[in-house]
Amino acid sequence: MKTIRSARVAALFTGCMLALAALSPAHAQEEKEYATVKGWRVFSGPAAIAGGDMCYASKDNGQAELRIGTDEGGEWVMGMPYYEDGEVQGQFGFDSGGMMEHATFAASNGWAYMVAPAADALRNSKVLSMELDRGQQDFKLTGSAAAMTKVEECVMRGGRPPKGAQAAAPAEEEEQPEEQAAGDGVKKWQVGEWELTRNPPSGESDSNNPFCTAEAIVGQEKAIQFGYEIGYFTYGFLSLEETDDGSEIPVDVWFDGDRSTLQKVQAALVTDQNGMNWRQVVDTSDEPTSAEPFRNEGSFHVSYKAEGKKRTDGYPLDGAAAALDALFACARGEDSGPQKKADTKPVRKADAKAGAKQGRKTVTEATAPVEDDAYRFGKGCPKLGAVVSDDTGRPTKVEFRYEIADDRATLIYWLDFEGRPVEQAMFDSANPIVKLDSFVGHSFIVKDFDGTCYGDFFQAQAGKNIFVVQ
Repeated sequence: MKTIRSARVAALFTGCMLALAALSPAHAQEEKEYATVKGWRVFSGPAAIAGGDMCYASKDNGQAELRIGTDEGGEWVMGMPYYEDGEVQGQFGFDSGGMMEHATFAASNGWAYMVAPAADALRNSKVLSMELDRGQQDFKLTGSAAAMTKVEECVMRGGRPPKGAQAAAPAEEEEQPEEQAAGDGVKKWQVGEWELTRNPPSGESDSNNPFCTAEAIVGQEKAIQFGYEIGYFTYGFLSLEETDDGSEIPVDVWFDGDRSTLQKVQAALVTDQNGMNWRQVVDTSDEPTSAEPFRNEGSFHVSYKAEGKKRTDGYPLDGAAAALDALFACARGEDSGPQKKADTKPVRKADAKAGAKQGRKTVTEATAPVEDDAYRFGKGCPKLGAVVSDDTGRPTKVEFRYEIADDRATLIYWLDFEGRPVEQAMFDSANPIVKLDSFVGHSFIVKDFDGTCYGDFFQAQAGKNIFVVQ
């Protein structure tokens, strides 16, 4: 794929507008379906700018269609139908409330596109407004973050959908998720945000039991995978490494941001049948104890060195317990798929322990892990262990807005049921709006790398929670 970056100036601000290969009804035969995600259609097709190919996500507001897309250059475009060619003056705005900005669109073959000013705005805003020749069009961006992650996956795979994927136009969400046949005896279904796959016995094993996998996309270019056949459990994370030599490397693994739980494991680089690379750890014990932390903890963390660079990543484990239950049942041949709509409520440690508050011991400076920056509570912070999250089980959403005057890079931490800080997201001027699914009574802090907290602590309430951090 050619990149937008090398051609954006020429395409947008010179007389080369007719070189656009934007999608149109005339080009429909060139579009290749990839996936559907939260009401967005994801597909590949001719590039909006610069030629080559791109991947897109599209959504219709009933009057016009919005398309957002990117290619290997990583720059995003956004556009809507327009039936004249050339340079077009228009307006756009994110959550604008009527305040719009002027912009230049490049129009050709029934579509007009502009380079998106910021990918984060597409991911985090509620509404994108655009105006060309049809009056102001408002497009709800619900699910855009998940759709954009799927678009990036589409780019990484060259527009080739995973084997057996069911790519079709978005339809109304059904009450009962159905198991889908994917060919060659492979079946797929959803458990919350996790995709379960049952593969038939390979013939390379003495077992007649299937090999089952569970995968979830948990962030931009971040995914987790579990695999299980009786006596063979694997867990791993998506790797963007170029090599496919199957080499093993040492990886530090810990949970809930607590480095006192750190284990050193060997993780092999494995390429799956879809061409995706995973760093994978294998457990061949009869009862895979390595699965238990994924059931009971809120987040999974890794640190390793690959291709000369040290990498540290965290992965939320929302819904992992339910996914593992379905995975093990699948491998035992006990269940052919979901019988009812999966509960997508995040599973936290307290849920796994029956939610009883009795017997919980809050963390203190004396019991905190040594040399873990997450536990460094300095100026402006509550005392370590003095603030905990309440286990109400009532879902809500929280939004953090960055207004720190000296432009300090910070992290958002959830304070768990014992008051331990669990890293949630980077939060700075480059990522000024962070939205999280949460529960009423959950507590958070915003802390920089020196241990200074901004705003003391924040607690989620019923209804809309917007926390302005200064």
